[in-house]
Order: sequence, then structure tokens, then C-alpha cells
Amino acid sequence: MSISYSENINQIYPIPVEVYHNMLELDAELEKTELWEGVIIKKQTKSSEHNFYVNLLFQQLNDVKPKGTFVQSEKTIQLQRSELEPDISVVEGSIWDFLKQHPRKAVFVVKISKASLAQDRKKGKLYVEAEVEEYWILDIKAKAIEVYTNPSNTNYQNRTVYDFATPIPAFGGSISLVKEK
Repeated sequence: MSISYSENINQIYPIPVEVYHNMLELDAELEKTELWEGVIIKKQTKSSEHNFYVNLLFQQLNDVKPKGTFVQSEKTIQLQRSELEPDISVVEGSIWDFLKQHPRKAVFVVKISKASLAQDRKKGKLYVEAEVEEYWILDIKAKAIEVYTNPSNTNYQNRTVYDFATPIPAFGGSISLVKEK
């Protein structure tokens, strides 16, 4: 039986982040989950295309990231009622700042989407809550990247869509999704 989060939210008792942490300590299977607004969600298996784009963007973002930040891949961002694991995030500070705690905000987040586009779009409001300045959704099927900027209240005010052939501005540089000749 599959429970639709959006349709059955009133039937679900939310789990606090601290309880989720305790559950992770006790059950290794929960490593394949994330906490979304108090609800444990099973993470999807990743395709080779998904992994390729995570690696490509990770490599390129390391080259253009601002000073005083680091790039992490598929690592936790802890929000008030959620613990999300974006495919890529750029976090302020040093890796050493997070030895005993998860980052609580990122300046930049990327989700790679092949079968989860609607869900990834809904997560945008959570990234606004976490003060993420820029949120990208790389849509593998459409060969497009949705770039969300200017967070305000519960939504991003600006949305720009780039096709894979167009370089995408990032941190004063650009990201390319096509192989250089």
C-alpha cells in the first residue's frame, strides 16, 4: 500500500527531527530515507544518468564556489521539521564546522530529477525556509534546468529555465552540461 504524502498529510503524525535521529541510530534501513516535514520518505534508487549529473555538477561547482564554502553531495541539510539530502549543496563555512551537527542552511542546492520532478518542485518551499538563495532542479527527461532565485516568504520569486546546451551562470562563473569538443 502506498501512502500519498500530499493527500494523506492530515492522517500522519509528524516525527520531530530529534526522534528521527534516534531512529537512525537504531535502524540501519532508515539510512535510505529522509525526513520531509516530519514524515519519513524512502529515497529513490539512482540511475546512472542521475549519478553522472551529480558528479558533473559537483566537479564544476567546486571550481566556481565562493570562498568560505564547500560543496557536498547527497548529504543532510537539517531544517526545523525536515532533514533533506539534496543531490548537491553548497554550504557556508568549513567541513570541520559540521563534525557534530548537520548544516542547517545552504546557499545553493541542486536536485537531479528523473522520476521525482513534482516532488522536487514541492521541496522548493522547504529550501526557501532554509534560506537557500538558489535552487536548481535538473530535469533529465526534459534536458532542462529550472533555476529558482530570490526566495521570499514561502516561494522563490524568480524561475528561469535553461536547456542543457546553454551555459548556466553560477557564482560568477558558469556550469556546462555538454561535453567540450
